[in-house]
Amino acid sequence: AGTAIITARSADGPSDSVEITVTGTPVSADLDLNPTYTVAGGVNYTVYNMTLDRMAELTMATSPTYNDGSGQKNADKNRLMMYLDPNEFASGSYKYQFMDLSKTSGISRDALAAYLEGKGILSGKADAFLKAARTYNVNELYLVAHACVETGYGSSTLANGVTVNGKRVYNMFGIGAYDYSAVSTGSQRAYNEGWTSPEAAIMGGAKYISESYVNSTENRQNTIYKMRWNPDAPGTHLYAGDVAWAVAQTVILEKLIAAVPGATLTYEVPVYAGANAAEIR
Repeated sequence: AGTAIITARSADGPSDSVEITVTGTPVSADLDLNPTYTVAGGVNYTVYNMTLDRMAELTMATSPTYNDGSGQKNADKNRLMMYLDPNEFASGSYKYQFMDLSKTSGISRDALAAYLEGKGILSGKADAFLKAARTYNVNELYLVAHACVETGYGSSTLANGVTVNGKRVYNMFGIGAYDYSAVSTGSQRAYNEGWTSPEAAIMGGAKYISESYVNSTENRQNTIYKMRWNPDAPGTHLYAGDVAWAVAQTVILEKLIAAVPGATLTYEVPVYAGANAAEIR
């Protein structure tokens, strides 16, 4: 109980204040410490009570990596913070790391098939991707972009099949494939899941991504950014270890989106304590 004056001041000077008076007996209630608000253009901003630097410190404990062209190396904090900061990668193709993956985009089968043509094992798999997107409520553009990144546009060993215990198995999304033993760990995961055809790997991978990340009731990570960094629970439940993983998929997404004029997209962008909100453009 009592009176307080709260003042909000912008970086370039203007400010305003409001006087708040609290009376009566306090009651306990749930408080959302990470509120979300929406601005024009389908952009949702989620505000976190954590600085970017603190977020980076917690994520460094996961031993993040980067690829310098000769293989995976350990990433230092400066490199990590560059990719972690929403303001560094919020324009052009990079903004698609904030695209809401739980909403479909309306791409046609013909457009998707044309894009996949000539992309190795992924060629001719448009129906499988569209079925997986509808079945598990995951954006179809994202599924294709993710598969392109993880399989080197359909050319990787895991995508083209590895024999495990006498069975040919496939892994289209790098699920269970760890950086330093990707083929052995990724193929073993595919064997355990029963992904004995490219189509089964696409469906099974989409199911895993939906239930464990995009539409999870416990760890809802519905953007590529959140799958990589998870600001709701820093340093836990991360899809990838490479600091550039989220950004790498956006260039492919841009090409796909360019092939589907008028696709409906929405975004969710994190805002860290003391930082300016990134402008999606």
